[in-house]
Amino acid sequence: MAIKPLFPGVSPIIVTAIYFAINLYLVINPSSVVDKIGKILTPVLLTMLAIIIFKGITTPIGTPIETGIQNPFSKSFAEGYQTMDALASTVFAGIVIASVVAKGYKDTKDQIKLTLLSGVIAAAGLLLVY
Repeated sequence: MAIKPLFPGVSPIIVTAIYFAINLYLVINPSSVVDKIGKILTPVLLTMLAIIIFKGITTPIGTPIETGIQNPFSKSFAEGYQTMDALASTVFAGIVIASVVAKGYKDTKDQIKLTLLSGVIAAAGLLLVY
């Protein structure tokens, strides 16, 4: 759906084959999924977000308007939790813990330390992005 409007001459079969080849590469070895996401997809995502933010600041598509919202920061902060980030974090926590165990950290203290560290890094990333 994203390729056809940008590249109308590209065959959907080729795009589908590339898409599934990328998926196969990412999930062929289940114990390395988190590593591959961290090394490949995360930098790509952060680069794309930086480009979007930069473009939005340098060439906005319109002028800001008055919305009449009282305390927009606190309202947005409270409503931001309706995006399922909090619910999805429980699923991600299981993935992080399974990844830590798969890396060979059997001691509970090491698992807690690494899980907390990854949580701090994730929180800092979300703070920066949001």
